[in-house]
Amino acid sequence: MLSDLIINAAVLVAFISIGNQIFRDSELNETSPLLSRIIAGGISGVLGILLIFYGLNITNKVIIDFRNIAIIIAGTLGGPISIGVAAFIIGMFRVIYYGISDSSIAALIVTFLMDIGVSAIFRRSITIGKKWSISVVYCTVISLIAIVILLWRDTALLPGVTLAYVGGTAMVSVVIYKYMAYLHGVTQSFKRLKEEAFKDHLTGLNNVRQFDRVFQQIMERSIGDQKVFSLLFIDIDFFKKVNDTYGHHEGDRVLRELGKILTHGCRACDMVSRNGGEEFSILLQDCSIDQAYETAERIRKQVEAYSFRLSDGKEIKITISIGISTYPENVKDLSKIIEKADNALYEAKRTGRNKIIFQGQ
Repeated sequence: MLSDLIINAAVLVAFISIGNQIFRDSELNETSPLLSRIIAGGISGVLGILLIFYGLNITNKVIIDFRNIAIIIAGTLGGPISIGVAAFIIGMFRVIYYGISDSSIAALIVTFLMDIGVSAIFRRSITIGKKWSISVVYCTVISLIAIVILLWRDTALLPGVTLAYVGGTAMVSVVIYKYMAYLHGVTQSFKRLKEEAFKDHLTGLNNVRQFDRVFQQIMERSIGDQKVFSLLFIDIDFFKKVNDTYGHHEGDRVLRELGKILTHGCRACDMVSRNGGEEFSILLQDCSIDQAYETAERIRKQVEAYSFRLSDGKEIKITISIGISTYPENVKDLSKIIEKADNALYEAKRTGRNKIIFQGQ
């Protein structure tokens, strides 16, 4: 009996491990698209079928397994919709595969009650841990009621089956919950590290690695279709004075605020990056030189007018210089567009700062 339940538990662990690898980049929850929740329920239903198939046959009427855990897992993945799909698949399989009998009808009723009860539990505004615990207790109780009804004539079997089922369910439910929490933590760490590989840790903007990657993609697309795009290089004027006067911590506050201004001053399709230190860039796709100049001038004025608040409440002002290059309007050689924008920025700083220079000016 114990070995059969261990196999059932091993199926759970293996299925969860494989599923986590397959859907590692997907964030399944109650707000996911309907199709995703239905798929999550279908997968949980298949898990329930495997658990039944490898379950422990007590008699020709009674099979004990951890299919209730599969239904609860469906709830953690997609809420009531996933629970309903999983319960339907599990209940139909039990009847179709093993035929219509008192035990299969009882199993169908139990599965239906699990669907109703666990769905109600997962609709409550409580922590996922409480939802899991209450659901396990609920499913165990109604399953035990069905077992007692089916084994009421085999009283000798009842104590052992009850102990094995309750003890096994309690142990496995704790292990599976902890294991799923561990996998969730690993997945979140993976996503965070993956994001940090392309994000600037201070401002949350794209870093220079992401800038290079996206710029290369834009270059490849633009070579063939001559699609126009503009590049803005931005530098804070006299930023060293800010760090020397107020400290690097306050300088970081200024950089973060400037990142927000740049983001809000652009379209959603534009790419804002921090290329290092006080240097930023904006890639403007489908943007002519006139449009790029308008964007740059709007951002320059916003920065000039903005009061940057330091941690002690003091407000300071800064200005920025901007260099622009646009392909193919005034930069015909696509490979030179970064160099030209950088040269334009240098010219803006050399000739007075707080101004915009574009190639050819």
